[in-house]
This record gives sequence, structure tokens and C-alpha cells, in this order.
Amino acid sequence: MGKSTKTTQENKPPAWAEPLLKQAAGDAQNLYNQGVGYHTYTGPTQAGYSDPTLSGMNSLLAATGYSGPKVTNQSWQNTPEIQAAQQLLTQQAAAKSSQQTRAAQPDQKSQPLWVLVNGQYERAVPMDPRQAQANNIRNNTMFRGGR
Repeated sequence: MGKSTKTTQENKPPAWAEPLLKQAAGDAQNLYNQGVGYHTYTGPTQAGYSDPTLSGMNSLLAATGYSGPKVTNQSWQNTPEIQAAQQLLTQQAAAKSSQQTRAAQPDQKSQPLWVLVNGQYERAVPMDPRQAQANNIRNNTMFRGGR
């Protein structure tokens, strides 16, 4: 008989990255708990059907003997389940906003930022927002064919 081998595969980050990932996850959870961020889009997530498609669907329903209301974009996008979910999301957002007060923004100088440069993590130096805006304007001008 031949030699038997056993292979173990692990799906975890490198040891050096674990503390960074734990800190990042903790920071993200704190930001979430503070309500920092933006409100996500709560409207329809699917485009409506075109008029020919709706007409075809209604023709097929009529051919089967269906005599109920016609299919419209509003009828399939506004089911009772969707209405209940939208109402629940609205109530949750209202409750969360009434319970929370905005925490003061952390001082940029006290929050180190690390960036990956050529495979090495380096501490980034905070930039004055006015300088960052000037750099963006200059870079956008260069890419558009300016000086």
C-alpha cells in the first residue's frame, strides 16, 4: 500500500492581521451603535416591467380565465408583505433616531490611520481638509488634460 497523507485546510487570516481585524471590527461596531453613517435606500430594488411585458402578462392571465385585477408595476411592487416591511423599517429608523444622540467626532490626530504600501503597513499622516481638497482639484485637473 502507498503512503497516506492528511491535508488540513484553514480559512483564517494571518496571525499578524488578527489584532488589526479585531480592532477594525470593534471600531465598526462602535460606529454602528453610535448611528454614524447614512440611511440606506429603502425604495424598490427591481426595475419595473415595461408596458409590453405587462401587457403580455395580462394577456396570459386572461387566456387562463383569470378575471382579477390587472398586473401593474404598483401591484407587484406594493404587496402587503412589502408594505409591512416598509412600515417596520420606518418604525425602527424613527425609534433609533429618537434614542440616539450624535457622538462627537473623534479627533483625527488621536486616531492613527494605517495604509498598506508595497506590502508593508505604514502610519498615514492626517492631512488638513483644505489641502486634501486642493490636491483633489489639482489631480482632477491633471486627468482632464489641464496643466
